[in-house]
Amino acid sequence: MTASAWEAVVYEYGNKGTLQRDLWWVDPAAYCQHLQSAGYRSTAGRYNRLIDDVRNDVERITPFFQIAHRVVDLDQRRVAALRELADVSLADRLAAQARVGENTLTIAWVQASLAQRWTGYRYTLDQLAVEELENLASQADIALAQLQQAIAANQLVQVPQFAAVAMPKPALPPVALAK
Repeated sequence: MTASAWEAVVYEYGNKGTLQRDLWWVDPAAYCQHLQSAGYRSTAGRYNRLIDDVRNDVERITPFFQIAHRVVDLDQRRVAALRELADVSLADRLAAQARVGENTLTIAWVQASLAQRWTGYRYTLDQLAVEELENLASQADIALAQLQQAIAANQLVQVPQFAAVAMPKPALPPVALAK
């Protein structure tokens, strides 16, 4: 999702209190199409790019979620303080609730985006394996398993239902050709 798309998500949520599903959903085949359109001379180049992209995502998850854990903890304290303090003005109360909502929305968006990225990577690996299986497929599969574990370990907030990731249809097994 581009920065302008993210701004549209936050803007719409702030104005309407609801979100359009199409602002959250990404076609799982988009990454595969992007990789296929790049000018690689061999399938190995596509596999290596896939592996690099997955590993880069794995590396970036921990720093983001270290901060996200702190933000969630502080937001929980903020909400608890709002419950205890009766003399907080309505404007300050609404502003604090809006900050908590925006933080939760941001974390949910990252969680949903990571799940969508994993789905796109998995779809791409399946397509590459159908087109031309390489020894690199096992390395890509291992990298995808690491990404899946990192995503599962960092589910801090509940992702809204409208942001649920659509899983691609599994690739059909190759048809055996008669000799």
